[in-house]
Amino acid sequence: MTAHITSISISGLRTLEQFKLDLGGLTVLIGENGSGKSSVIEAFELLRRLTNNEFTSNYNHIHGGDGLLLRQGSQEIRLLVELSQLGSWQATYEVWFSKVGVRYEAIRVCAEDSTWIRPVNRSLNELEVFSLSGDSGFRELISAYESAINQRASGHPDQIVRDVIDAIRHIDVHLPFDTLAHWAAKSQGSRVPPMRDSVTIAPAPKLDRFGSNLPCVYHQLQNESSREQWDYTMELVRMGLGEWVESVNTRSDPGGGRIALSVKPRHTDTQIPAASLSDGQLAYLAFVALTQLPTERSVLCFDEIELHLHPKMLSQVLYLLEVVAEKVPVVVTTHSRRLLDLLSNPASSVAILDFDSQRWRTELRRFDAEALSAWLKDYEGLGKILDAGYQESFLSEPAS
Repeated sequence: MTAHITSISISGLRTLEQFKLDLGGLTVLIGENGSGKSSVIEAFELLRRLTNNEFTSNYNHIHGGDGLLLRQGSQEIRLLVELSQLGSWQATYEVWFSKVGVRYEAIRVCAEDSTWIRPVNRSLNELEVFSLSGDSGFRELISAYESAINQRASGHPDQIVRDVIDAIRHIDVHLPFDTLAHWAAKSQGSRVPPMRDSVTIAPAPKLDRFGSNLPCVYHQLQNESSREQWDYTMELVRMGLGEWVESVNTRSDPGGGRIALSVKPRHTDTQIPAASLSDGQLAYLAFVALTQLPTERSVLCFDEIELHLHPKMLSQVLYLLEVVAEKVPVVVTTHSRRLLDLLSNPASSVAILDFDSQRWRTELRRFDAEALSAWLKDYEGLGKILDAGYQESFLSEPAS
């Protein structure tokens, strides 16, 4: 089982000067535009890319390098995540980087009353394991390895390091699904989004970013899941789209080797191609696929989940994500007051990102659960209270 990320600390990334976010269950980030919500999501993506040998190139050419990422006055970006695996061990993964590449990288592990630290030297491909005792620092050099890949003993530091790296690799970051209408894409000379078009048949261990392999995911869910699981998936589809849906199908391209998504209504032989579905309908189908596919994750992140969704569909998406959050941490950003009204436990779920323009930094604030509970007796939900302008009555002091 993939270890879970239980917190992330970020320094030197845009407005995130000294920022720590604890994770557990569902975490909903809210705040004004420019408050740093999307930067938190991008920090998770930078972590995931660190497992790729082309990280320095990705940092500069995909993420824009220091010019778009580095906080003014900072020399590098520092990320630290805390991880845990079923209570058997805890670990931290820490990395410092800038346009010149990774400057420092280390994994610290606590397991079975022992503590190890492993600095990672990428240039020499060597891994050193040190024993730590309290705060006294390095005491004993246990061993040096050219590679820890073949060490598999349970509880051995090499295996735990493998698990930590595997968890970083399984960070799952999503942005709003690419639902651009067929006619809109054609009118501006763009390609039709794969969600609306036919795609090459391929295995689908996860839903790709922007939902680009959505037909493959439904093809896999329909043909490789149990009948009971598929029936449940269709039940979830109907909860959002309506009882008129009989099934979600994939149809083969006449040329072979490609499939496209379609929805079959009840009481008719006609099928509605994905190209004809509304943006919200298509996005909802993607959320069902995202949450029903058995994907290994250490954390699931989604930026602006409300895009394209009617409030009824949004409530169903929130339900889907809360179910996922029972097994793996989920982090989402939103501007939707309606979503906040629907949260089952807003005091523990919501984190407010406040931008301090004088110090040009993001500050994290949480709600006082007891005070918020008193306000909820008079209001239908958190969104209604925030709209009324009373949030300072139950907000904690800034945590960063």
